[in-house]
Amino acid sequence: MLTPFLVGTASLAGRRWGPAIGGWLVGLPFTSAPIAFFLALSHGSAFAATTAVGIMAGGISQALFCLVYAWLARYVGWIPSVVAASVAFAGSTVVLQSVAPPTLSLFLSVLAVLGAALCLMPGVSTRAPTPAVTLPRWDLPARMVVATVFVVILTEVAPALGAYLTGLLAPFPVYAATLTIFAHSLQGKAPAIGVLRGVLLGLFSFVAFFFVLAVLLERAGIAVAFAAASAVAVVVQGVSLLALRRRRPILVVATLNRAKARELAQLLAGLPFDVRALADYPGAALPEETGTTYRENALLKARAGARLTGRITLGDDSGIEIDALGGEPGLRSARFGGPGLDDAGRVARVLERMRGVPDERRTARFRCVVAIVEPGGRERVVEGVAEGTIAEAPRGTGGFGYDPIFFYAPLERTFGELTDDAKHRVSHRGAALRAARALLEGER
Repeated sequence: MLTPFLVGTASLAGRRWGPAIGGWLVGLPFTSAPIAFFLALSHGSAFAATTAVGIMAGGISQALFCLVYAWLARYVGWIPSVVAASVAFAGSTVVLQSVAPPTLSLFLSVLAVLGAALCLMPGVSTRAPTPAVTLPRWDLPARMVVATVFVVILTEVAPALGAYLTGLLAPFPVYAATLTIFAHSLQGKAPAIGVLRGVLLGLFSFVAFFFVLAVLLERAGIAVAFAAASAVAVVVQGVSLLALRRRRPILVVATLNRAKARELAQLLAGLPFDVRALADYPGAALPEETGTTYRENALLKARAGARLTGRITLGDDSGIEIDALGGEPGLRSARFGGPGLDDAGRVARVLERMRGVPDERRTARFRCVVAIVEPGGRERVVEGVAEGTIAEAPRGTGGFGYDPIFFYAPLERTFGELTDDAKHRVSHRGAALRAARALLEGER
C-alpha cells in the first residue's frame, strides 16, 4: 500500500503546484526505497546494501534519461522521446554494471553528473501556451498501478538478477516517465521539460538517501539505516526545493480574492514563475476601479501590484456586454443593479430587462483584459473575448457571476453548466490568459 499512496500523493501535489514540483517530488525514492526495504527484509542487510549502491549508481542513468528525453521533446513527440531515453538508460546501465568504484567516490561522481545534467537541460522558452486540460479519470490510478507493479516485479526477480544489477534497474523512472508522458501528450513540451528539470533537482535527495543506506545498513541495521536515510533525504529535498523556487522569478496576480488567485495560478501553471497573490503581501490594497475601459482598470491593478511588491504583476478586468442593453453591464458588471445585489440578484436584474427580447437580439460577449506590468515600467496588455447569447433562465451551478445565463452555442451549454477546465478552454479569461502566457513564456 505504501507505493501507491506515495505516488498518488505526488501526483496530486504536482497537479496543484505545477509540473516542476511534481517532478521534484519524484526525487523522493517512491519506488526504489520500497524495493530496498523489501529486499532487506527478505534477503538481508548485506544484499540490500549492495542494491543501495546500485540504485545510487543508477542516478547517472536517470540523469541521462532526463537529458535525452528533454532534448528530443523539443522536436518530436512523447513516443520517440521516451523510447530514446529508455535506450539511453539501458546503455548507461550496461556500462555501470562493469564499474564498481568505492561507495564515496561513486556518490561524489553521481552528484557531479546531476549538476552537469542540470546545466545541460534545454530551456523552455517556447511561446506556445500550455492548454488547460481535463485529465482522464484513470490517470491517477494508472500511475499508482504502474509504479506498484514495477516494485513487485523487480523485488521478485532480484535474486536472479543479483543485488547490484537489481539496484541499477530499480531507479528506472517509471513514475517520472509516466508524469512526463502525460504532461507532454496533454499539455506540450514545456511542461514535460519542467517535470524533468524538477526530477533532476529531486535526484540529489534520492542519491543522498541511498548513500546513507549503503553505508549504514550492515553497520546499524534496517530500522536505523532507513530512519537516517529518510532524515537526510528530507533535508536535502528541502534544500533542492529552495533551489527550485529561487530559479523561478515571482509573478504576482493583482487580486485580494484568494479563490480567484488559485484559479489564475492554475491557468498559469507550467510557466517559469512562482505565482503569488497580492493578498500574500502585508498591507496589500487595490486601487478603486476608476478607469473608463477594461484596459485602464487592468493597468491600475497591475501597476499597484508592481509598485507594492517590486515584481512583475498581472492585473485583469472583465465584464459582460449585452447588445440589447446597449453594451451593459460592461464595466459595471460587478456592480450592476446597485451595491446591495449579489450574483443571483444581478442575474435576475439582467433577465428582467431582457424579458421579451427575441433570440436573435440576445447576443452578448464576455470580455477580459489582462495587463502585465514590470517594476521597470514595461507594460503589455492582451484581451480575450467569448461570444454567446443570454439564456431565458439560469442553467447550471458552476462558475460565478453571469455564467449561468451565458449560453455558449458551440458546446450547447451555459458557462454555468461547464466544468472549470472546459470553461477555461473557451472563456474570455482563458483566452486572455493564454495570450498572457505566450508573453510570459519568453521572460526567462
